[in-house]
Amino acid sequence: MMINRRFRLGCVVVGLGIAAWTGTRSSHPADSAPADVPHAGRAAFRAGDFPRAQVLCEEELLQHRRQPAPARLKTAQLLQNLAVVQLQTGALEAARKNAAEALDLRIAELGNDHPDVATTLNNLGAIEYAVADFEAAEQHLRRAAEIRSATLDAHDPAVAQTLDNLGCLLTATGRHAEAETVLREALAIRTAHNDDPVGLATTTNNLAALHLDRCDPDAAELARQAAALADKAFADDHPARMVVLGNTARSQQRLAAASADFDRAITLATKANAVETPAYAHLLNKIVNYHVAMQDFLPAASVAERALTICHKVFGDRHPATALALNNLGIMAFVGGDPRNAEKLIRESLAINERVLGAEHPAVAENIANLAQIAQQVGATDQAELLWKRAAAIFEKLGGADDPRCVPIASMLADGAAARGDAETAERYYRQALKIASRRLGDDHPYTAVALNALGALYARIKRPREAEPLLEQSLAIVDRVYGQDHPYAAVALTNLAAVAAAQGKFKESRQICERAVRVHDEVYGRLNPRSIDCRLRLADILEQLEDLDGAKRLRDEAEADRVRSGAAEPGRDGKPNTTRLGRLRNAVA
Repeated sequence: MMINRRFRLGCVVVGLGIAAWTGTRSSHPADSAPADVPHAGRAAFRAGDFPRAQVLCEEELLQHRRQPAPARLKTAQLLQNLAVVQLQTGALEAARKNAAEALDLRIAELGNDHPDVATTLNNLGAIEYAVADFEAAEQHLRRAAEIRSATLDAHDPAVAQTLDNLGCLLTATGRHAEAETVLREALAIRTAHNDDPVGLATTTNNLAALHLDRCDPDAAELARQAAALADKAFADDHPARMVVLGNTARSQQRLAAASADFDRAITLATKANAVETPAYAHLLNKIVNYHVAMQDFLPAASVAERALTICHKVFGDRHPATALALNNLGIMAFVGGDPRNAEKLIRESLAINERVLGAEHPAVAENIANLAQIAQQVGATDQAELLWKRAAAIFEKLGGADDPRCVPIASMLADGAAARGDAETAERYYRQALKIASRRLGDDHPYTAVALNALGALYARIKRPREAEPLLEQSLAIVDRVYGQDHPYAAVALTNLAAVAAAQGKFKESRQICERAVRVHDEVYGRLNPRSIDCRLRLADILEQLEDLDGAKRLRDEAEADRVRSGAAEPGRDGKPNTTRLGRLRNAVA
């Protein structure tokens, strides 16, 4: 299965204090804005009503500028507060312009090394991060960290705030080891200040997002901790919860359980009038990932189109979030049987990612792997192998030879070798995928289930059923726990296991397994889907071996009638998953 990237930019916690509402922090009151500055939008901002906060901030700034000689520091503060609100509402270019003007004013009034200048640098860096100007963002964030470290206590929460932003940027640009160090430093500061629940939730959530990107096993626990902290930090209807719920849903090993988290996040976004904001655009990309993992392609296509529309509006045409939405739409085209359009969309995504993120970023590797899958589908097997190896080289350079993101690549290389009839090479790649998944992700991870099933399916095809059976049983057990007993992966695993049992002459056992496979296929794909019909025919074959000829005839008659009723629709054209193009579970790595 193609790779739909797990929201690479999602670690920035918009609304959780990354670019915080700020007054002055000066240790020199004479240099500060007046203490009675009303901050008209403060209450609305803290309540999560960002559209209302923006209106109030705009009105306050306008009134201030109508004065004969408006105080420059107050102007800077009002510009900065408006920019912070605009970051939440998605007015990103206006936010950047206002923050830059505020920075110029503060430098002119306070000098280059003042804490309030660092505050504006921090917020400008967060905005530049949001618009994917990573070079400028890093420059401003590192300068903010330098000033804050020199002028504030080393354990001041403001230092942690800038470290949070920097850690998010490092995550987004693929520098995960450095991001871990920076975010752990921020977490130590947050933990020392028990009076800052928002900050602690922010940093914990950012760490969870980093670990999710790296496929680390402890990501789920970090996401759970972030959700618990957010429960204490925010009211039930605060839109910041949308971001945390998105990562909580991403972390669910049992993917069916993620649906409730995403439903809550969508409800929050709608209630907060936040459906055309950066946070919502990122949330939609996560939801597409979820639907694809569940092989629920009709809603995935609808959400992917909506995500691209919002990304274009909020971020423009040259942003990694827009690239991700294009990649996801490419997956939908591939699943729908249109490899030419799929390649066009994914190449658009690749061009954006290479330009913005660089040629050795994980998002680039994922685009390349998807192009390899398309090449394999259209018969360009040599090109597919070269592309897969190119993608694997990027992951290995970033995370070592046992980087978990190499698991799907190794599986796809194995699939290509198997398709060429090179069972020895296929076995080597499948074993490599299983070794990495088991060691780095654990024995109960979906990637481990995929690798087990892939190797078992290979052994079944090359007539080694005794070796295949325990692998397939382990895979099915993981699938049942992680995805549920009515997931498409369960249907495929059951079909493979039934075939292996039959190959060993264990027809009664095979019948029981295949009967369950028929039920799951009908539930997942619908009775008229070609795979459901084929599964019923497999059961008929088993009944013949058991000399239940009447039962076998009944099933064959039912299958033929279903085939006629379906119009012998090509897979993927009846609104159901295109399982021929997706391949069996051995190819299905989410």
